[in-house]
Amino acid sequence: MDILTPDDLATMLGLKRKTIIDHYTKQPGFPAPLSQRRPRWLESEVRRFMRLKSGQNSHKPPKPA
Repeated sequence: MDILTPDDLATMLGLKRKTIIDHYTKQPGFPAPLSQRRPRWLESEVRRFMRLKSGQNSHKPPKPA
């Protein structure tokens, strides 16, 4: 069982740590942190969220030009 920190997520997603804390982890469906005081997430749950999210995005019709 691997645990991800906000810094791990920032590196993994290529985003700033502040963006991870303030926006990314607050998306609907993002797994709850293991602790509110020191946010950490189970890697398996985060990866499942990312798979589901990418699957939803692939079904959106393309934007008109």
